Amino acid sequence: MREGRKHILIADDEESILLSVSLILMKAGYRVTSANRGEDALREIIESLQSPDPVDLLVCDLVMPGLSGTGLIEKLIAAGVCIPVVAMTGVIDPAVIASLRAKGSCTLLPKPFDRNELLARVAESFAGQLKTCLPQG
Repeated sequence: MREGRKHILIADDEESILLSVSLILMKAGYRVTSANRGEDALREIIESLQSPDPVDLLVCDLVMPGLSGTGLIEKLIAAGVCIPVVAMTGVIDPAVIASLRAKGSCTLLPKPFDRNELLARVAESFAGQLKTCLPQG
């Protein structure tokens, strides 16, 4: 049964980022699941759709080995999964940002960031401003 807390999945290949973001979000009252690979994050999100506690938000690094954050977002869009995304990145690539925005997805969180920046991006994403899929119609 759903506890009423928003469920956030964090995907980052850097263990220190994964741990610090998880702790910040848990202390803020969110339920947190983590994955250190894009493939694992994709599986977790898809599986959660069949559970009573689906993932409500993805916070992911754009640059990861294997399935990158960008690739993860594209696979979610292709699967018709429509959840907000906060994309963390240490490398601002205008072409990647433009591509993600053109697909109707994600808010950007440049690394390094502080606790307040993370919580603000999560709050704005939950406000329904950004989704990982384009509106139908």
